[in-house]
Formats: sequence, structure tokens, C-alpha cells
Amino acid sequence: MANTKKKLESGQKFLNWVVMDRVGAGAFGEVYRVRGSTSQIYALKTEHCDAEHNVLMMDVTVLQDAGRQQFRHFAKIIESGRYRNDFFYLVMTLLGKSLHDLRKARKSEHFTMGTAIGSAIQTLEAIEELHRIGYLHRDIKPGNYSVGLPDRKGDLRNIYILDFGMCRRYVREDNTLRRPRSAAGFRGTPRYAALRCHMIYMIVEMTTAGIPWRRIQNMSELGEQKRRVHALEQGMLRDLFNGCPTEYGGKLPP
Repeated sequence: MANTKKKLESGQKFLNWVVMDRVGAGAFGEVYRVRGSTSQIYALKTEHCDAEHNVLMMDVTVLQDAGRQQFRHFAKIIESGRYRNDFFYLVMTLLGKSLHDLRKARKSEHFTMGTAIGSAIQTLEAIEELHRIGYLHRDIKPGNYSVGLPDRKGDLRNIYILDFGMCRRYVREDNTLRRPRSAAGFRGTPRYAALRCHMIYMIVEMTTAGIPWRRIQNMSELGEQKRRVHALEQGMLRDLFNGCPTEYGGKLPP
């Protein structure tokens, strides 16, 4: 049986990499900063071999497909594989802070109008790139986007899409659409999950920090508020788009 408690320590040699520190952890694995033989720093993601749901392999698959297209909004995959019976691993470009962390770090908890609109454009471009290689993300939220690093020219202003563990391929190998399933369980993050396929909630939050259901935990109540938005109830529309450009309201699908 795989050792689910196996972790890497700072200073430990891991294959061709030296572990610097751990920068994140989830239900099935960890994320580390590692240094390569040329002193360049990368991100190392690990996932326990006995994890109930293997999501890292989807990360690898999507990044490989995106890499062949040389897309702007995807990190580069450096190496991947299996380490003994402990975990699967992925070494990739190290990125900066997430849009969630950048927004929360501001006193107002939202971006300037120009930054919000510029970020919205780039996040939409990233989704378009993902769709072009045949995948749906299914967990679009600010925490799954990051900026680049300042020591790479022009990279700090570039936004990357991340964490493809919930992705689903929606086309076959011959590029025809797969038949939709008759039923599927919920995927995503309730706060941002849409009744239609769009990102308006995340964009509003970046612009004003004020989505009406931000403190609601009950799924039924949250869903009802979103249904009222799509029913074009004027009170809900005012609450949602207060402080936003009027053009935002035109992005709601029927």
C-alpha cells in the first residue's frame, strides 16, 4: 500500500530537484518550490498514489496538450511521472499569486476598474485556449488563476489558468462533440458556479467585491438568488451590478 503520509522536506533531494519549501497542500497532495540543476526555481505538485480521485494526471494531460499549442495562459510542464509507490508528481513553471489573493490583499478587496477589466479579458482568453484543445474546466474561480513572476520579462502582467483536476474533455479524438450525459453531479465552487456558462460573477467580484451571495452557505438559497438574477429581477440586478459598468449587465445569457 502507498504511504499516504509521505511528504518532502526542505533541503531534500528529489530526483533532479532540491526541495526549497512547501507552498500549498490539498486533500490528495502538496505543492512545493524546487530548484533545478541550473538554479532555476519551479513548482512541484505531488499526489498520493492511493488518492481516492486521481486529479494530477488530468493536470499533466491538459498542460501537455496546451504546450503543443504554445498557449500564452498556461504554465509549461517540465517533467512528470511516478515516484516509487509514494506519489505521482508534476514539475511545472512556478507562478505568482492567485487573483483571489491579489484581490484580498487590497484594502477595498477589489481591483481598479482598469485592472478588473484587463483581468477579465485575460481570464476569458485562457478559457478560450482551454476550449480550443477540447476541455471544459468546471471550476472557474479567482483562486484558479495566477499571475506570472516579476523576474521573467512581461510575465507579471500575464494571467495563467491553473488546476485542471476537474476538467472534462468534451470532444472526441476526431474533434466531434461527445454526447452530453443525461445527468451529472455538481462540479465546481458554489460561490462562482453559474446557471449558464459564463464568468460574470467572478468578474463582478474583481470589480466591486460585491456579489450578493458572498456570505451564503446554503446551496438551495444560493441557487435561488442566481435564478432571480437570470430572471432579470431588478432588485437582484441592482445588487449584483452596483458599481459596475453598464455593459456587464448585457453579458447575462437568457
